[in-house]
Amino acid sequence: MAQLLQKDGTRVVLSRDIDYVDYNPANMRALPVPKGTWAPADLTYDEELMKRLATNMKQLNSDDSTNYVHMWKHLAQDHQFFVELLQNDKLEEAFDHLNNLYQSPLMNGISQGVWDTVPIKADPEVAMFRLKRHWDTLLGICEYLGVIPMQNREQGFSPVVIPIDQLVEGMAQALSVTLPDLQGPSWQGGLWGLDTKRGVLSDRSISALYVALKISTKVSKDAKLVEIGGGCGYVVYWLYQLGFRDITLVDIPTVSTAQSFFLASVLGKENIKLAFETQDAPIKFMTPEQFNASDEMINLVYNTDSMPEMANEHLKQYLTTIARTAKSFLSINHECRSPFNGVPQNSVNFEVTTNFAGDIINLERNRYWLREGYAEEFYVTQHWE
Repeated sequence: MAQLLQKDGTRVVLSRDIDYVDYNPANMRALPVPKGTWAPADLTYDEELMKRLATNMKQLNSDDSTNYVHMWKHLAQDHQFFVELLQNDKLEEAFDHLNNLYQSPLMNGISQGVWDTVPIKADPEVAMFRLKRHWDTLLGICEYLGVIPMQNREQGFSPVVIPIDQLVEGMAQALSVTLPDLQGPSWQGGLWGLDTKRGVLSDRSISALYVALKISTKVSKDAKLVEIGGGCGYVVYWLYQLGFRDITLVDIPTVSTAQSFFLASVLGKENIKLAFETQDAPIKFMTPEQFNASDEMINLVYNTDSMPEMANEHLKQYLTTIARTAKSFLSINHECRSPFNGVPQNSVNFEVTTNFAGDIINLERNRYWLREGYAEEFYVTQHWE
């Protein structure tokens, strides 16, 4: 498949290059039209899982030491209704909300959420715009894997419409050794994404697959991993598919609950351990306080697209813990420093070079394959071997 898609002269046009299509002959200006679908919200109510999530939430919010919602305060305030549902044991109502997770305020700014759902449903042009973002990300990972050749504007364009399923099958073949069964998550309630024979795929899940693949090149499958700010849990999903079995997520209470629900639904509730539970499991959850208080050595900590948004004091605290307990650190973040409420966002590179020089050392710095304006950096500490 990879050889088939890399015939000489084959180019694949990205939607972001639409202005350049006019340079092609009239019969070669057709952009591929991605096909979208809404992932069904079709889970059966699971009282046992919901009781676990409610018990965990009550402990998170009754313990003053876990009062860290100001790390993402502007969104955490919108999540308060969900906290109250779990605290008041309105479990079926909370479940209905989680079952349609990707159309929920819990996923605003993470993976679709209400902010994207409303305009996607209201305007076909917005729906297609979102699909083209998914499509661009799919083409980006196909370029990374060598399934299709990279574009080069200096050489002109000859767009060829390659069906989505052909691209995805090319990915599956390229990953057949490391990921024998490439399959999108079995459940993604209410998500608008690319309709493929290997499940609904979105820019977030495709990007997470890339991150998981990069991690697999840095550490062995028996490594202890920690993700700070895990979004909806896609990276952990793909890491689990790749064979990793010691992964911990650290996040604010409501987002951590959404991650728990997603991963329990697609990987099995027996495979997760919530922050205050005592059993062992391959996928664990910690509060930031638990993480920062731990002395357990970690092979790799990773963060994608959230450290810039944190309060600076919390970023410094995380980096202090990383320097003390981690061997390595993978960061994929923007560095624009644009202000929110008058306060500039963080730059991981600036923070490390300014306040952690010698403690956290940058071994690799590259442009991120799948998204313009993001730096992909691999750091090591004194514990690196």
